[in-house]
Amino acid sequence: MKRKLGPDLSAVGARVDAGYLKRFLLDPHTTDPGTQMPDILGMVPEDERDTTADVLTYYLKSLSDEKFSRANVDASMVGEGKKLFEKVGCITCHAPGNGVGLKHVPAKYGLDSLSTFLFQPRHARPDGRMPDMNLTRDEARSIAAFLLGAKELRVTELKPNPAKVQAGKVLFLSLNCASCHKLPNQKSQLKLPMAELTAGKGCLAEKPDGVPNFHLSTAQRESIGKALAGIEKPLPDRQQIQHTMTAFNCTACHTRDGAGGVSNAMFQHFGTDEEGLGNPGRIPPTLDGVGAKLRPEWLRKVLFDGETVRPYMHTRMPQFGEVNLRHLPGRFEKVDSLPVVELPEPKRNDRRKYREAGHLLVGDKGLNCVACHNFNDKPSPGLKGLDLLNSFERLQPSWFAHFMRNPQKYRPGIVMPDFWPGGEAVRQDVLEGSADEQLHAL
Repeated sequence: MKRKLGPDLSAVGARVDAGYLKRFLLDPHTTDPGTQMPDILGMVPEDERDTTADVLTYYLKSLSDEKFSRANVDASMVGEGKKLFEKVGCITCHAPGNGVGLKHVPAKYGLDSLSTFLFQPRHARPDGRMPDMNLTRDEARSIAAFLLGAKELRVTELKPNPAKVQAGKVLFLSLNCASCHKLPNQKSQLKLPMAELTAGKGCLAEKPDGVPNFHLSTAQRESIGKALAGIEKPLPDRQQIQHTMTAFNCTACHTRDGAGGVSNAMFQHFGTDEEGLGNPGRIPPTLDGVGAKLRPEWLRKVLFDGETVRPYMHTRMPQFGEVNLRHLPGRFEKVDSLPVVELPEPKRNDRRKYREAGHLLVGDKGLNCVACHNFNDKPSPGLKGLDLLNSFERLQPSWFAHFMRNPQKYRPGIVMPDFWPGGEAVRQDVLEGSADEQLHAL
């Protein structure tokens, strides 16, 4: 089981206002409802909590030479930021009402620090739950302006106090904060074996006493209790995929195994530059059978290198970090399968024949694929569908053969003709009308 790390606190002094930080330490679940940060100070005697939060704040603020600042927000940026927030996909996880709340953001961040965080979120949050949305610096600043609003807030100033900094450093270690938050020269002194975690006791008690309080609901405690019963048994690949997709909220955009997908309430926020492509031009593709569809090498490029083939789709594919998702391409390949379609390498004397037939079929004298698909960055005259040149790099050959025979089965709603209805080729004059031979040529 992979541990979920807390935010990197080495630059929290420049990122977060001191007043907010102290309030959060005192009562994290009121300050930021829904946070996974436990109430650590619940273990401290009540009359010592304010002092404890104070010295911890001094210590954490001392870790960065850069000072926290606030800048006035240009009102004109707020509107642009709102459009981007909805357009690129932020709203899918931070939906009003039932998404991850953002009301605490203005008190927590300044314009500069929030812009920096949005531009490279995994620097501060390596666990990837807040992904990189491939924003430019200007886009990040506009979204930050929208989230902060035009209201002016003051910076909480801390006067130099080395004694408080030292006291906070000692408490950071004794309260075992380093168990979740990595800092230079600070290592966790207490690591409890998973086997000692018991349902209904300790952190999982209805009213935790003397331990961190995660403010778990009854349903959450019961779910954890059930998971503990089988904690020593590795999850099957399919279940591990489901677990990962739920943890990173992939199901907000993608469907798989009958779960997830864009909700009716969110549909209006998914836009495209190619309206003629229909829903497949605006809605992220299903992940059903994706391991049989995409080559593992391409999946890695999409997940870890920001590779994209749908520039017309407004919603962006988040980058959650290789360290968090590196297991997915291999697991997808293991659990997803299709009947193998043999596409043997043509004999040397036949290569030219197949190459010329494929070129003919793709072009405007054949099936006219280039009427709707770009080719080698050359725009098509009609719809600007996926560029065909990287198809071989992306797609598994067997999936390609199955898809071409029945596009609607593998991508419902796609604007794609069926050129081999019932297994019969539309172009009977190419390669003797053999569907297998034509697909081989393509």
